[in-house]
Amino acid sequence: MSPCDLTVASDLTVHAEFAKAPMPPESVLLSVIKTGSGTGRVVSNTAGIDCGATCSASLASGTVVTISAQPNAQSSFAGWSGACSGTGQCTLTMSSAATVGAEFRAVPPPPPPVELSVSKTGSGSGRIVSNVGGIDCGSTCGASLTPGTAVSLSAVADTQSRFIGWSGACSGTGSCTVTMNTATAISAEFSANAAVSIRITHVDTKHELLAVAPNGTAYATSNVDSTSKIFASQDNARTWKLVGQHPAGSSFIRMTALADGVLLADVHPKGSAYGTQTVLAQSSDGGATWTDVLTLTPYRTLSPHSFTEAKGIVYLAEYQDFTLADAPINLWTSNDRGATWQILQTFTGHRHAHSVRFDPAAGALWIFFGDWEKQPALVRSVDGGATWTTMLTEERQARVVDAVFTPSGLLYGLDVNPPLPAAILRLASNGIVTRLHELPGPSYSIHEMKGGGYLAGTTREPLDVYPPPGEENAYIFGSADGSTWNEVARYPRLDPNEYATADVYWELPSGEAVIHLFNVDPMTNGAAYQLAVLSRP
Repeated sequence: MSPCDLTVASDLTVHAEFAKAPMPPESVLLSVIKTGSGTGRVVSNTAGIDCGATCSASLASGTVVTISAQPNAQSSFAGWSGACSGTGQCTLTMSSAATVGAEFRAVPPPPPPVELSVSKTGSGSGRIVSNVGGIDCGSTCGASLTPGTAVSLSAVADTQSRFIGWSGACSGTGSCTVTMNTATAISAEFSANAAVSIRITHVDTKHELLAVAPNGTAYATSNVDSTSKIFASQDNARTWKLVGQHPAGSSFIRMTALADGVLLADVHPKGSAYGTQTVLAQSSDGGATWTDVLTLTPYRTLSPHSFTEAKGIVYLAEYQDFTLADAPINLWTSNDRGATWQILQTFTGHRHAHSVRFDPAAGALWIFFGDWEKQPALVRSVDGGATWTTMLTEERQARVVDAVFTPSGLLYGLDVNPPLPAAILRLASNGIVTRLHELPGPSYSIHEMKGGGYLAGTTREPLDVYPPPGEENAYIFGSADGSTWNEVARYPRLDPNEYATADVYWELPSGEAVIHLFNVDPMTNGAAYQLAVLSRP
């Protein structure tokens, strides 16, 4: 208020008016009550409630207040009662005294973990892995798991071992699944596979064996005579007799024998450089006489499996090495045992065809294309070659030269170079590719023995760098079942500038495998061969 100052010179009357002051707002009480078996705090955004210790506050009527529940460890907030409900934040406008209840419930402590321990027994080796808990035994052979956890274990045998079965809390040979309610022990037994081996029964460094006919007759050229001459053996490739010669002096390079004994040969005309001119010749009298039937130049064949026979039709898939780029590749057919030929199909997008094979069980033709990046492919036809389906692509799994057909799928070695690792693979009917065994070099051949078991060859190509460092051998690998493999023979390379090869394409009536060798010890001139018997455990 301001004072009233007057100078009084005569009578004055002064009036002072007083107004009634407004009353302060009414205070209302907010009370918080905690209930339940658990513990926690209730805090407000205003008025200082922290209950804990301060569980009520007087607030001016009309105040908007928000309170929150904060459960302690081993407790949960169950919800509001009184002036609020639900489990979220509680917001009130205080017009009258209010009471809010907060219920906290005790959360029982988690049960103590139960221990899962795994162990390995037996003469073999392998790994046990789990879907939960991080078991990889290997190195981690146990885990602490929450009771009630369902855990699955898988056993993976190493190379040269096989999984025998589970013991302890599991049995059988499939996946092991247990629900962990108590401490559990499980054991996996692995057994070592006895390695297959070969016994060399004969060595010939004077002949290059080119074909074995279904009747057991073997055909070869001589390393010490003209390669235009053909020699035959009817005593399991022990002795040889001259049976014929190409009429124009052409050199026999590769050959196949059809079911009825007709011979087809890739020949190079006399005086031509290797691979520059190629003619297909036919003999229907056991190699005595020969007729040129098809000019393939500039294409040629790669191996005896550049040919196949299916339901009386002969197929020939072209190979070329005049360019690294894509080239048109013809699939030729003959309906008269190779006397005349027609182009059935021309393929594009590939460098060359490594081989053409027939799967009699499925009635399917296969062609294996090479060579780089997107060029490799495995294609299949079930209608005699009229239409084709691509079954597999990519260099790391589809660069294939040779394969055999097994009940478990297509079995083959990879023809790959560094940095891609070579291996023996299986392509199952469902399209799944499984790497079975790592190889020290690209594989050009694989053969299923009639008495059981498999042999596969590897090559040392003339590259400057080849893993493992210093590797200078061609190899033969063997398997009893197609799944587990081991080395059975190695052959040191002679000329470092040439391919060193060891391949198996044929088997003699004696049950001996023919191992075709080039540029390796024990050969001395040209190609050589060994005969070997496969011994299985």
